[in-house]
Amino acid sequence: MDKLKSFFSNIFVINLLLIGLISGIGLYVTDCTLKKKTCLGCTITVPDFTGLSENEVSKLCNDRELLYAITDTGYVKKLPKMTMIDQQPSPLSQVKKGRTIYLTVNSDKPPMVKLKDLSQSVERQAIKILENAGFSVNPDSKYEPDPAEGWVLRVEVNGKPVDWGTTLPKGTKLTLVLGDGSENADGLKAADYVGMDYHLCIAALKMHRRILGRVDSTELTGPLSLAKVYKQVPGAGEKIKPSDPISIWITDPETFRLLLPNPGDDEDDEL
Repeated sequence: MDKLKSFFSNIFVINLLLIGLISGIGLYVTDCTLKKKTCLGCTITVPDFTGLSENEVSKLCNDRELLYAITDTGYVKKLPKMTMIDQQPSPLSQVKKGRTIYLTVNSDKPPMVKLKDLSQSVERQAIKILENAGFSVNPDSKYEPDPAEGWVLRVEVNGKPVDWGTTLPKGTKLTLVLGDGSENADGLKAADYVGMDYHLCIAALKMHRRILGRVDSTELTGPLSLAKVYKQVPGAGEKIKPSDPISIWITDPETFRLLLPNPGDDEDDEL
């Protein structure tokens, strides 16, 4: 007991204990201060800046104690000009106070795109190329007399032809002008399918690359394999587009001639 009392009464030991106590308190205070300054464990949810102006972004960042920098431009037609269209980090990410958000702003002018030469392309291929380039394509293509059916002859904007290689604003609406498959300037005309057996008519339509429209079998009582075509719309010799469907009416061989339309009948009324 005397030895223990003597040990703690020793000045050196007392100083050592005081130094340890002061150091411990200092470390604790420093740790608390660092945690407070760095907000250890604190995070901020990144807002979605899409569609916001720079003024709105600035206010939102000040409120959240974030920084921002506009580092790139892009173009999205459906969003207002000079608003944000992309950001990093992404919305709802968790970041620390003072983090910089990098933004992409929507350009006030659409980028210009060069019109590729599509003269060796068919309709479907041309549409894909144009849409991938950022153009809008009119779903109703135009047709002109030309043996190359379905192949692109030219491209028009607002009814006016545009040369290949012309630079146009992204999003411009284009109309394709295609060959109709006709051999002369009279244009494409419907073939005569009246009088054909049904299965031969279907084969002929495929051979002519025509689209089968409505098949009216109201007057058919026998088997389809014996049916004959007694009427068609559009009629034989009428001017058509390759995309126009050909509708047919079929009946039994015995009643075929009785149902043939008179030359003066208005066929369109029965469609």
